[in-house]
Amino acid sequence: MKWFKVFTLIGLTAFGAVESSAAVSQAERDALMALYNSTDGDNWYDKTKWGDGDPCENAWGKVICSDDDSTITILTLYSNNLSGSIPAEIGNLTNLTALYLNGNSLTGSIPAEIGNLTNLYGLHLESNQLSGSIPAEIGNLTNLTALYLNGNSLTGSIPAEIGNLTNLKWLNLFSNQLTDSIPTEIGNLTNLEDLSLNNNDLTGSIPAEIGDLTNLYGLHLESNQLSGSIPAEIGNLTNLAALYLNGNSLTDSIPVEIGNLTNLTALYLNDNSLTGSIPAEIGNLTNLKWLNLFSNQLTGSIPTEIGNLTNLEILFLDNNQLTGSIPKEIGNLTNLQYLYLHDNQLTGNIPKEIENLLNLKVGYLKLYNNCNLYTDDPDTQAFIDEKSKDGYQYILDTNSNDCAVIITPIITYLLF
Repeated sequence: MKWFKVFTLIGLTAFGAVESSAAVSQAERDALMALYNSTDGDNWYDKTKWGDGDPCENAWGKVICSDDDSTITILTLYSNNLSGSIPAEIGNLTNLTALYLNGNSLTGSIPAEIGNLTNLYGLHLESNQLSGSIPAEIGNLTNLTALYLNGNSLTGSIPAEIGNLTNLKWLNLFSNQLTDSIPTEIGNLTNLEDLSLNNNDLTGSIPAEIGDLTNLYGLHLESNQLSGSIPAEIGNLTNLAALYLNGNSLTDSIPVEIGNLTNLTALYLNDNSLTGSIPAEIGNLTNLKWLNLFSNQLTGSIPTEIGNLTNLEILFLDNNQLTGSIPKEIGNLTNLQYLYLHDNQLTGNIPKEIENLLNLKVGYLKLYNNCNLYTDDPDTQAFIDEKSKDGYQYILDTNSNDCAVIITPIITYLLF
C-alpha cells in the first residue's frame, strides 16, 4: 500500500537510510538504458519516462514489472521504431519471461548473452534486419514455448542446441538465409505444434526424426534446397493440418504413409522432382481442400480414389507425366474451384461426370497439352468451353493421335 511505503520512507529517513524496498536492481536498470541507447531510444514511438528514476515505480513505457515492482518481467517494445543493435547487457534482465522486440529495424547479431534469460517463455525477434548466426546459447532457454526469429537475414546453420528446447510449441525461423541441414535434434521437440523453416537455403534431406513431432499441426519446409526422399516417418504426424514441402529438390516417390495424415487440409508437394505414381492412399485424406502435386515427374494414372476428396477446392496435377484417362470419379469433387490437369500425357474420352463440377471458376479448368484427350459429347464440350475460357478457348481434337498436338489453343476475344 502507498501509505505504508510513505510511512516506511519517513521512518528510514530518521536513520539516514532512505531506500525503496521494491527498487529494481541497478543491473536491470542499466540493461534497459543500454537497450535504449543502443537502439536510438530518442526516436522510439513510445519512450515514456525512460531514464526517469526507477523503471517500475515510474512506469517506464513498454515495461511490465513483477507485482511487487522489484524486477522487470516483460518488455513489449514491438513495432516501436527501434533501430541499431541489441546490446549484450540484455542478458542481465534475467527475470524476463517475455521479450518482444519484433517489428522494428534492429540490425547486427543476436548477442550470445540472450542465453542468460533462462526464465523466458516467449522470445520475439521477428521482422527485423538481424544478421549473423543463431547463437548456440539459445539452447539454454529451456522454458521457451515460443521462439520467433523469422523475417530477418540470419545466416549459418540451425544450431543443434535448439533440440534442448523441449517445451517449445512454436518454432518460426522462416524467411532468413539459413544454410546446411535440418539438425536431427529437432526430433527432441515433441511438444511442437508449428514448425516453420521455410524460405531459407537449407540443404540435405528431411530427417526421419521429424516423425517424432506427433503434436505438429503445421509443417512448413517449402522454398529451400532440400533433397532426397520424403521420409516414411512423416506418416506419424497424424495431427497435421498443413504440410508444405513444395519448392525443394525432393526425389523418389510419394510415400504411401502420407495417407495416414487424415487431418490434412493442405498438401503442397509441388515444384520438386518426385517420381512414381500418385498413391491410392491419398484418397484417405478426406479433409483436404488444397492438393498441389504439380511440376514434378509423376507417372502412372490418376487414382480413382481421388474421388473420395469431396472437400477439395484446388486440385493441381499439371506439369507431370501422368498417363491413362481422367477417372469418372473426379465428378465427385463438387467443391472444386480449380482443376489443372494440363501438360501431362492423358488420353481417352473426358468423362461426362466432369459436368458435375459446377463450382469451377471460369478460366480455371485446364486440360490442354495432353495426348488424345477428347470428348464426343456436345454437352461436355460446352461445359469445357465455358470453364476453360480465359482469353483462350480450348478445342479438343478428337481425331489426333499426336501426343504433342491434341488440344489446340485458339485465341478468342471475349466481349463483356
